[in-house]
Amino acid sequence: MVRVELFYFDGCPHWTLADERLSEALSRLGRDDVEVELRKVETAEDAERVGFTGSPTIRGALVRHVLALLAGEGRASVA
Repeated sequence: MVRVELFYFDGCPHWTLADERLSEALSRLGRDDVEVELRKVETAEDAERVGFTGSPTIRGALVRHVLALLAGEGRASVA
């Protein structure tokens, strides 16, 4: 099983949409072998430890492929 992590903070207005689009893109790519792990970042210390750069942050194998697919549709940006 391949894992992708979606980091977010409580109150982020965009993480649920990011989760939906990530799941949709993985499905369209035929990647049912990918597990999306939701990781809530609760403190500044947690953010520093995991390299949290903003909410939401998606990290893991295949991320560039998924974001490229969504960016081509104007629904994501790669930072």
